[in-house]
Amino acid sequence: MNLKQTFYKTFQRCAIAVIAVLIGTLSLFAVPGLTSDALAEFAGMPVGGLIFTFDEISDLEYSTLWYQEVLGMERSPLETPKWTLLFYPEQPSVQIELFADTLTGTGSDDVSFIVPDLEYAVDVLESRGVAASPICDAGAGVAISVFQDPDGNALSFASIVPDNNYPKCFE
Repeated sequence: MNLKQTFYKTFQRCAIAVIAVLIGTLSLFAVPGLTSDALAEFAGMPVGGLIFTFDEISDLEYSTLWYQEVLGMERSPLETPKWTLLFYPEQPSVQIELFADTLTGTGSDDVSFIVPDLEYAVDVLESRGVAASPICDAGAGVAISVFQDPDGNALSFASIVPDNNYPKCFE
């Protein structure tokens, strides 16, 4: 094979590689769910993140330290004697909540959607035929409302509502 043929074959391989990369990149944008939007929304309101709750933690302090030391998470300043939040500094909108008891209304672990207007979110949810628990004060300025998906999985909306007058979620 002479130099001209080697150059041509190399050019063909490079052209095929560039086309494959372009097709792959464009398909990522065309397939929903493979890429994320800058902001997620519920009823025109931004969802500021997710909190994954693990309840019935037997030793809250030990478990908190485990998440910090083993998984490299940081402790949020939002906490009470019954629960704490942990997060990665690189992705602070995704959090893990450790809860010493069973969260009122769930009976199990749940996922919370962080929204700026909790009352509006609950109103929209109920207008769509989904029953939600009354909004309650989870402590540290956090208010929540719990609801279920069709399979009975617990979900909730959560919002920072300092100095709220909602009843306590737990005593």
